Amino acid sequence: MEPIEFKNDKMRRGFDLKKKQLEIRNDKLYKLEEKIGTLYDKIHQLNASNEKKDVIIRDLRKERMELQDEVMKLEAELKRNGNASEERKLKIEQMQLEIDKLCQKLEETQVTEDNGTELPSEVQTVESEVQNDLQTPSNQLQISQDLVRIEQIELQTAQNPIISNDQNVAQAVHDGVQTIQKDINKNYSTIHSEISAMRQMQNGLMKEMQNGMMKEMQNGIMKELSTEMGKNIREMQNNVIKEMRNQMADLMKESSFPMTITDNQNVQLAINSQFGNKATVVPSQRIGFKKYVTGLSQKNKLK
Repeated sequence: MEPIEFKNDKMRRGFDLKKKQLEIRNDKLYKLEEKIGTLYDKIHQLNASNEKKDVIIRDLRKERMELQDEVMKLEAELKRNGNASEERKLKIEQMQLEIDKLCQKLEETQVTEDNGTELPSEVQTVESEVQNDLQTPSNQLQISQDLVRIEQIELQTAQNPIISNDQNVAQAVHDGVQTIQKDINKNYSTIHSEISAMRQMQNGLMKEMQNGMMKEMQNGIMKELSTEMGKNIREMQNNVIKEMRNQMADLMKESSFPMTITDNQNVQLAINSQFGNKATVVPSQRIGFKKYVTGLSQKNKLK
């Protein structure tokens, strides 16, 4: 796109302000992506910690079983002999104490989460920031719409306004709509990808969780991601569509000829002021529309 030449400093300052606002929003998105990456790392750490804990628990259980077998053998031997030395009795008591210690250590290992309880609150924090950043998509729409309006003003000052200006403005409006839609789709696609990846990571973590506390933590994360986040994303999408319709309706009212936008997002261009005819345009008819307007212009000249 060619650089825009502004009529005055006020227009340039407005353009620079909107550009700065867009850059700030982009920075916020980058920071959110970094936080989500940090959550991925913590999930990996929980996976590794869980695997390590399983090995410890397995070894402790094995050692406990071996000690219990040894105690049972000694007790059986004492019963057969009918008498027992103090040394043998002391050895049995010591082994029983070791078994009790192993049981206590095993219980403590099963309820230790290695800071895993911090994960749900951090997921909720990131979800809240994503919601706050995207719940008002009108800011991003307004920036894109302002750029279209600036371009429209410049086009309206071009030469031969009767023949070419309406075509250029219509094309600029259509291009602006496409740009807005691409930006919205890109932002939501990025967030959906991050959420999908986090769900996959969470599914992997769920398979490794063995005790009740870890399962409770995992269920809380899955509930946050699958229920509240999904609901918020759907509400955001509906708000974006509604806001885009309202913004485009306002934009079309300010153009050089009447415009309306229907619910199915087709743009109807009424060219009564110039040619006394109407043309209905859908995305697949853009090229034909330009030829149609040109033909009407030539016909109007002949009149």
